[in-house]
Amino acid sequence: MGCRCPFSRYSHCTFRALIIEIDIESGEVLFEWSSIEHVPFSETVLPLGLRGPEQGTSSSSSWDYFHINSVDKHADGSYIISARHTNTIYKINSTDGSIIWRLGGKKSDFEHAEGTSFAFQHHARYRGEDSAGRTLLSLFDNHNARPGQDHALIEDDKPSSGKLLVVDETKLTVSLAVQYSAPSELISQSQGNLHFLDNGNALVGWGQIPAITEFLPNGTVVYHAEVHFDNESSQSESYRNFKFPWHGVSSEDIAVVWEDKKVYISWNGDTAVKEWALWVNEAGRWRDRGKVKRTGFETVAEVGVHKEIFVEGIDRHGKVLGRSRVLTVEDSASSFTFAIQP
Repeated sequence: MGCRCPFSRYSHCTFRALIIEIDIESGEVLFEWSSIEHVPFSETVLPLGLRGPEQGTSSSSSWDYFHINSVDKHADGSYIISARHTNTIYKINSTDGSIIWRLGGKKSDFEHAEGTSFAFQHHARYRGEDSAGRTLLSLFDNHNARPGQDHALIEDDKPSSGKLLVVDETKLTVSLAVQYSAPSELISQSQGNLHFLDNGNALVGWGQIPAITEFLPNGTVVYHAEVHFDNESSQSESYRNFKFPWHGVSSEDIAVVWEDKKVYISWNGDTAVKEWALWVNEAGRWRDRGKVKRTGFETVAEVGVHKEIFVEGIDRHGKVLGRSRVLTVEDSASSFTFAIQP
């Protein structure tokens, strides 16, 4: 079967799955690896022609037999590659590109204990070693895929989950350390991830299913949220989800409003201000009226009646992050202005 394909030695058009490591400063390519050079087509679980007789006949309908969706590095410098369409995680030699071992799929090198099988997985990550020196790997186990279209037939009806696996690279065995399952069974046919937090908890993003779940280290659910829509045809998907402290810097001006002897202060988007310094003009002289703790989105402070007022946003180190414009208050009439950061 001929096609206009950059890989003309093959009888069909096939996606060439590549990983490349580049030195950011110099731009030098440190390592390059191609699936076609090392993994035979027979390992795929995505049959040629699944999308119809035109699949593989042109570059626009190429056969995606491998499908890399994550790359990580082992402590020994080798690469950990997740290939969704072979149901396999590969460990790749960083010197010659040879495959050190296969975990999962049709040619797994490991004896799998109960609960360690996976399919159409995402986000495989090296997690160090356990106390016995065995390798820890985490992944999001979709365990299912959309029937037809770009994906292989559904593996079975088991739900998706996050998994932390214990891989003995000497004895070639794999066991299950922890499984992270949703409060009610979820089947995510694409995408998803397993993210570990600094406190030891784990966060699972359910990919195609608009949901996130946080777990204790032992797999107990402590938080779960789903997004639902009135229109059932609407759906939000998220390839991966992460949880980090949010540090917001506002692109807006500090907003200040005076009313009835009180000043109302807000700075949309900012998360760093811990307190507001109040300045008032008394008889032509600026005086410090002290500081008030920031309280939520809007802070309210008693200042009395003054001709002019401005505020400063102070962080936890005492640094001034922003200063409002001078707010002019005519007698006791209500007035406001929007202020800018200097």
